[in-house]
Amino acid sequence: MALSARVRRLLKASSLQDRAMAKVYLRGDTIMRYWLLAHTLMGLGLAFGYQTWNVTLPAILCADLLFFGTAWLFPGQLITRIMAGIALQMFVVLHIYQMHGLAEMHFFFFTSTTAMVVYQDRRSILPGVVLIILQHITFAVLHNQGWQVFFFEDASVGYAKLFFHFTIAFAQAMLCSVFAARLGQQTLADAAARGRLVEKNLELFDSRAIVSKELTRKSAELAQARELQQSIIPSNRLLLNGWELEARMQTCQEVGGDYFDYKVLAPGHVIVAVGDATGHGMQAAIVVAAAKAVFQRMAGQAGLAGVFREVSLGLQGLGLKGTYMGLILLELTPGKVRIVASGMPPVLVKRASGAVERLTGPGPFIGFLAETTSYPEAEARLAPGDNLLAFSDGLSERFDAQQKMLGWEQISNRFRQLAGTDLGADIEDLMAEGNQWQATPDLPDDVTVVLAKALAPTPATTDQPLHLPLIQSEVVPVTRRV
Repeated sequence: MALSARVRRLLKASSLQDRAMAKVYLRGDTIMRYWLLAHTLMGLGLAFGYQTWNVTLPAILCADLLFFGTAWLFPGQLITRIMAGIALQMFVVLHIYQMHGLAEMHFFFFTSTTAMVVYQDRRSILPGVVLIILQHITFAVLHNQGWQVFFFEDASVGYAKLFFHFTIAFAQAMLCSVFAARLGQQTLADAAARGRLVEKNLELFDSRAIVSKELTRKSAELAQARELQQSIIPSNRLLLNGWELEARMQTCQEVGGDYFDYKVLAPGHVIVAVGDATGHGMQAAIVVAAAKAVFQRMAGQAGLAGVFREVSLGLQGLGLKGTYMGLILLELTPGKVRIVASGMPPVLVKRASGAVERLTGPGPFIGFLAETTSYPEAEARLAPGDNLLAFSDGLSERFDAQQKMLGWEQISNRFRQLAGTDLGADIEDLMAEGNQWQATPDLPDDVTVVLAKALAPTPATTDQPLHLPLIQSEVVPVTRRV
């Protein structure tokens, strides 16, 4: 319990580099326990074979106490690493003594010095090397004086032999020290790199949290904008004296840039607006809101061309660069329609006989033209059963896998095939035509479709707006009716 508490304190070092080296030191302590245990068992085995118990037991006890005691008291500390090096060299001395100075036993010096590299700390290597050098000098002197230290095979140990012993020992110690230092530097460099990566990840996490918070805020704002836009769009079905009107709208984003509106001026007399602002999202929605404000104020106060001009001037006053609008104004009275349109697909009329006529042509967007720009008006007589179609380019400008555009001509052909008895079903059929033509499932643009059917005027008929869901945000494929 006490050991794990010390280890936890060590691993709570102040930096990633300190923690990395702490793990190396603790791992080195673990490896050294097994290494010293192996030396202990070898020493006991040699003592049994050569009857050197009087030296073996004290030497093993001293070496093991030095390391295991400091490892228990100071895990991962420099003093423990130094004691590990000293304990290893004590076992080297013991094994040489046990084998009466056998030259091959000196190789344990090299294995023990190399084993210390696991600590990646050159400071822990030198104390044990200095100890064994001092021991060799001492035993050489005693051996030359006749003491039976059983450490050298030669009758006398000369200075040359000691010199070569120590030179090789120092070379080995220096090589292991350099290698340990390089490993330590690499560990620190890796830890620093991981630290930078952690910092980057934390920065990224913080950035993602900020972005997530901002996205949440913007999503809430878009939801509010969507709700507001839905609230200002009128009902999508209207029964008038002499007319039945129905509309559908799909948006490709939370808020749309298409525009549908109407203003009933008198029984059987209504002005309908169908528009398409350039772009999508909030800026297009602002253009739509501005157009609605001008339309509702001016419709009935000026002719269609005058309303058209006022809407264009109102959009210019917004000062939104690169944002314009296509617009269709339809003035419906029993048996007749007057039209001003520019920047929108053509308005089509289907006679009861099945013939389809094009009532308007192309024109520029509004919102940047001069105040004196004139907008030509078109007029057509409609008999009961005739249908009138207006739509935004989100319906006609759809592309198949070969990048072929659907086009208003194909819309006209499909319009010709419709029964004309159920306006809602006919609109769904036209929108399904676009969905089936399109190669990708995502809606590329807002889509608005308005159908009006001329009815026989009836004096008792009262104008009735009927509320049905208007804005949809996803494309739902519908099976094509042939």
